Amino acid sequence: MRKHRKDDNLEKVCAFCEYGTLLPADAQGNTFVLCKKNGMVKDTSVCRKFSYDPLKRNPAGNKMLPEMEAVDIDEL
Repeated sequence: MRKHRKDDNLEKVCAFCEYGTLLPADAQGNTFVLCKKNGMVKDTSVCRKFSYDPLKRNPAGNKMLPEMEAVDIDEL
């Protein structure tokens, strides 16, 4: 039986694989990955050799904190 890992719910695409190198987008906006195993493939494809590389994923942006006003404790 396969053990569950914390990265099981991650999207498995070649753009996040340790064997792939993301190439710049072409004139039509298509993005490709240069794979060590399969050559040039679309960034959304996946193969059986997929191995997740966490350093290739862009983290979500920081949430903006609400603006606060300064309160002087002595005036309360």
